Amino acid sequence: QHWMRNVQPDQEIYNQFVGTVLENRQAMKKDKNRIITALNNYTKLGSNSRFTDVISKEELENSSAEVFTNRMKKLFQYPYQVFFYGKNFETFKEYIGEYIEPESLQIPAAKLYPEPATGGNVYFINYDMVQMEMSKIGKGSEVNPLHFGKINVFNEYFGRGLSSIVFLEMRESKSLAYSAYV
Repeated sequence: QHWMRNVQPDQEIYNQFVGTVLENRQAMKKDKNRIITALNNYTKLGSNSRFTDVISKEELENSSAEVFTNRMKKLFQYPYQVFFYGKNFETFKEYIGEYIEPESLQIPAAKLYPEPATGGNVYFINYDMVQMEMSKIGKGSEVNPLHFGKINVFNEYFGRGLSSIVFLEMRESKSLAYSAYV
């Protein structure tokens, strides 16, 4: 808490950090796996998702280090929990009591990202590579924990591991894929 409350802004380090973040974003735009993840995310959630909900380049470049250090300093004013593992809880309470300050800020409401119905759309990304990758995504029904056993058996039989039906049939028997899973 001492470090969080007494953090000092350093604009030069912040500018280096922004440069690193922007370089990483550029590199991710060329990474095949990241592109597929982005497309799958867009297919499920549309343009309004956690994947796209990031601080913009302009915001990063135009902000100062002080904006973020001030946010850090306020962090312990939000409600939080302390977990204790030990024998003498009363001594611990006495020790930590001086560090806990009253909650003065409320946690903002969680941002919701509704999952719209998928609608028979086909998305294609032209990425120069030797092999093609394909995914089929659709909205499923509501999660029911009572079905987890059946779901695990189905997934194990059809889609997981080297002995799954999909892997054996598509990759081993037909030589149609380098890797295959469901």
